[in-house]
Parts: sequence; C-alpha cells; structure tokens
Amino acid sequence: MKNYLKLKPDSNDKGYGQFSGTHLLLLGIWIVFIVAYCIVYFRSGTKARNDMRIAVAVMLLVSEVVKMGVIYFTHQGFSEYLPCEICSFAAYSIAADAFIPGNDFLLELMVVMFLPAAIMALIFPTTTRLPVLNFFTFHQYFFHSLIIAYILGRFFAGETSMTYPGLWKSIFAILCLVSVMYAVDRIFNRNFMFLVYNENNPLLKKISDTCGSGFRYTLGLICFAIVAVHVFYGVFKLLEILIH
Repeated sequence: MKNYLKLKPDSNDKGYGQFSGTHLLLLGIWIVFIVAYCIVYFRSGTKARNDMRIAVAVMLLVSEVVKMGVIYFTHQGFSEYLPCEICSFAAYSIAADAFIPGNDFLLELMVVMFLPAAIMALIFPTTTRLPVLNFFTFHQYFFHSLIIAYILGRFFAGETSMTYPGLWKSIFAILCLVSVMYAVDRIFNRNFMFLVYNENNPLLKKISDTCGSGFRYTLGLICFAIVAVHVFYGVFKLLEILIH
C-alpha cells in the first residue's frame, strides 16, 4: 500500500518508462475508453448527453479531491500537484460547462487549449518513474482521459465550433492565467503549472535543455504551447470541416 500511494519515486525506482510497452498499453486502454464514450455520446439524446456531461464533471472534481486527500493524509505535500495545473483548470471549465451550459468561449477554450494539454499529459506523463500499480499513475490516465473524452464527445457531436480569432482569445486568456501563476510561483517559491522547473517530465525537460533554465525555460514553454495549439487547431479545424 505504501508504494501504491507513493507520489515521488525513489532513486531505485525504475517506473514503467516513457514509451515503454506498458506506457503504450495504458494509452491503448484509455483510448478505447475515450472512443467508447464519444460513440455513446454521439448516439445519445439530449437528456442522456446532459447526464453524461454532469457525470464526467462530478468524476473530475471528486478525483481531484481524492488526490488532494491522498497527498495530505500521506504527508506528501508537493505543491506542484495542487489543483492549480492547466488540466485542473480544464476540469473546472468542464464543471462550469456541464452545470451552467451555454458559454461558447468555454467550449472553444476547451478544444483549442485544454484538449491539447490533456493529450500531451498522456503522451508525456509525469508518472513514468512511478510503478504502474500506483494511485497517481492511475489518476493521471483517468483524469486526463475524462477531459479528452468530454471535449471530443462535444466536438464530434457538433456542439463546439472553432474560429481563428477565438484561438487567440483563448491564448490570451491562458497567458493571463499563466502570468498570475508565474508570479505566485516566484513569490512563494512554488512550481504551479510547472512554470519554473521541468520536474523531470520528458517533454518539459526537452524544452529546458533546448531553451535553458529560469525564465528562458518559462518563455520556451509558452512558445512551444502556442505552436502546439496552432497545430492542434489546424488538425481539428480540418476534422470539423470533414465531419460537419
């Protein structure tokens, strides 16, 4: 049980590895879940879709509370795991959209910003140095798969739309959030949203190795994110045209 609830790896931990067979298997399992959710959502009526959205929102919020409870009660107080990361804000946006629908900006923000972030979190997970049978490994895949399923379900059902001006409006909103969180990180010596240190995440470490440490890493992370969301925007805009 101690290893199952372990948040940080020990020096002798091998973990399940980046792009290992286990990692690819986990991706495959959760991709099946995402596809199944999208198919069911697409085929459902209005009431069933509303119920599905609320169920996902509740599961996201509960899973964050449980994660914080595990960290607190096992005395593993690592601030970067507080619910202030980009995908935590994705969960809050999903909850707002599920319980108070009708905000088109939130829908576009989820597609062009939060969806890419959640996908990258599965491709480059922060838990690769932990055992596969670990609460935080499970939480990473469960939490981000729910985000992806929710957003893709709405996308393929034709309930979202994307515009290029809306893309930049979303980027501006996230930059405002990043500015606030970066100031908090510097003032209180924290690493919310991984804006100050890469925490050995494979993708973030690559950005740090390429751009350097300190503010250069933060700037490189922001530039990479802007390029990445443009790529995702192009892909999903093409899908939107082909499907609808």
